[in-house]
Amino acid sequence: MAALRSRGMEVGWAIRSLGNFRTSFSGSAAGFHTLSPLLVSLADKISDDMKAAMKSRDADRLKPLRAMRARFVNKMKETGADSLSDHDATALLKSLAKQYSESIELYEQAKRPDLVASEKAELKIVETYLPKLADEATIQKWVDEVLTELGAGKVNVGRAMGMLMKSRKGAVDPILAKKLIEDRLQGA
Repeated sequence: MAALRSRGMEVGWAIRSLGNFRTSFSGSAAGFHTLSPLLVSLADKISDDMKAAMKSRDADRLKPLRAMRARFVNKMKETGADSLSDHDATALLKSLAKQYSESIELYEQAKRPDLVASEKAELKIVETYLPKLADEATIQKWVDEVLTELGAGKVNVGRAMGMLMKSRKGAVDPILAKKLIEDRLQGA
């Protein structure tokens, strides 16, 4: 807790971690008051979870958390930044999830069920930090909206995909969206 003397009255403040939020408190002769909650970034949450996994000696959870944290640190060193935006952190997590998926496929081809199981468990942990994608019915509704907005003329898949991905950043599975757009354009 930091303190400051002002006009004969001592004022203090501190930042306390409360779940996914960090809240600042201030205090004076009248007592402590809660100020605004400060959102915790995705990178900070992963670092906090990594520390908790270390303390609880949860090796299965610690390995993917360390991999995520390593990606974040490498990116910050690469860019020279002091912190990482949630957008950049999410992009790094998506690439890590893709890497785990590719590893799973290779281990399945090599008939290594032990490695497949461990990679799937690690992928599941990484996916808990990724934003949730919309379901197929919701994506179909968004595809219909985009195709209606583009009009009845000759609409190509790339243009519709670009418009959909731009309007629904991060909420759409691109593979599913492309399939739905192609099906809709062939059926129309």
